[in-house]
Amino acid sequence: MNRFSADVCYGELRRCPFLEVFLSKPQLVLVYGEAASGKTNLCLALLKLFSRCLGPAVYISTEGSAYADRVTELGIEEGHAYFAEAISAEHLLDLLTLILVEGPVPMLLVVDSVNRFYRMGAGTFENLRLFLSTLALLRKISEEYDACVVVTAQVREGAEDIEPSGFKYLLQWVDGVARLSTVSASVKELVVERPGKARKRFIITRSGLIWT
Repeated sequence: MNRFSADVCYGELRRCPFLEVFLSKPQLVLVYGEAASGKTNLCLALLKLFSRCLGPAVYISTEGSAYADRVTELGIEEGHAYFAEAISAEHLLDLLTLILVEGPVPMLLVVDSVNRFYRMGAGTFENLRLFLSTLALLRKISEEYDACVVVTAQVREGAEDIEPSGFKYLLQWVDGVARLSTVSASVKELVVERPGKARKRFIITRSGLIWT
């Protein structure tokens, strides 16, 4: 798996289709889906895997601290994974800038969800400027600092389909796109939309994810 070929946790790394499809090289990946489709669980499972097997990882939430109980349940160790909560679009940009200025840039950076503040104030020029600035900075972190960046996106329900708020802007910056949907309460399906086409299912358990 390119730069992820390591003896430590190698079997677990190879059993993660998300790594194989999207993160065999550093890139910026978008994961979107309806509420409770597994976005946060997927991101925290990746965070646990990276922080334990590959190196430092950072998780930035724009959704408050609801993730914290799941972090404890998953047993994600302190010192290798770092958590922050952005309370505004400006604060999110500040946090990303701080990562670049103070370093080191993590091997994995997660923003969950990247379009929350854009969705809350869509329609204003300042809101769009902040959203595009955030995407540009995430792209810079991925390309120039050899980091894997995963962002989730909230969706808006239309008459025919479901897509993230600001989807046309997101598509201009990301390398990979995956959609999550719910099969049952604990079973979720990941559909790869870019690059290529693929489908994978996973089961959410107390200790993480099981890919089927």
